[in-house]
Order: sequence, then structure tokens, then C-alpha cells
Amino acid sequence: MSSLLETLGLEASLLSQHLRVLRQHHVVTSTRSGNAVTYQVSHPQIESLLLAARGFLLDHLAVQQRTLAMAAQL
Repeated sequence: MSSLLETLGLEASLLSQHLRVLRQHHVVTSTRSGNAVTYQVSHPQIESLLLAARGFLLDHLAVQQRTLAMAAQL
């Protein structure tokens, strides 16, 4: 979890809550070894789904930015 905290820059309690929800919905699995907990996606297609969602959101934001830029020129 420490590498996730560094990468995401979230508070530990918030990350822990998110991971708990993802585990409850079988999106990720976790393995404990001593104090270390390792998380991984539970199915390979989840990564594809998230990449597609990210692509859609980035495209949508780009359209909004262009619209705002055009509106600012008026």
C-alpha cells in the first residue's frame, strides 16, 4: 500500500477506504505477507475497461477545453 500512497498522493485512510470498496466488489484482490499487503486487479479485462474509461474522459475533457477556449474568445 505504501507504493500506492506515493504514486497517488492520497491520505492513507482515504486509500484504505477505496481499496476496501474495491475488494468488496471483487475488483481487486489482496495478499498479506507480514505487514505488507499487495493488491492486484482480479481480472485482466478490468485494466482494459479502466483504460477505455480514461480515454473517454480525456477526450471529453479535451472537447470541453476547446469549447471554453472558443467561448473565451467571444
